[in-house]
Amino acid sequence: MSVEYRTTRIVEASPEDVYNAWTDPEVLARWFGPGRMTTPDAEIDPRPGGGYRITMEDAAGGRFVVAGTYQELDPPRRLAFTWRWEIGVPHTFESLVTIELVPVGEATELTLVHSGFPDAEAAAGHERGWNESLPKLASLFD
Repeated sequence: MSVEYRTTRIVEASPEDVYNAWTDPEVLARWFGPGRMTTPDAEIDPRPGGGYRITMEDAAGGRFVVAGTYQELDPPRRLAFTWRWEIGVPHTFESLVTIELVPVGEATELTLVHSGFPDAEAAAGHERGWNESLPKLASLFD
């Protein structure tokens, strides 16, 4: 059985700006990562079949690297990419992140679905990460 995490947020920016925050490495590096983590390196090739590799760093200097392949890009409405940890997290499975962006007036409704977790524990860890990361995305546009 596969477990998923789903959340919906309102971001006070256009779908184009929010989409760009996911696909421009310089913008993504300003917000990506939970809590106080920073993103010293983000390599992004946003095209179907293109890859990404994002390095996050915690306050103690610990590194966490996530990578994957873009499955779908429909700017500025939707993107989907695989997700696998390369460094810092012992998970060996690959999961899928799907982002949908819908205009709501001058804002954007962002729906994130992270699916393919083998169990609730793995989903809960990622839920915490997204719950700490997405407010940082929204704060780019305050």
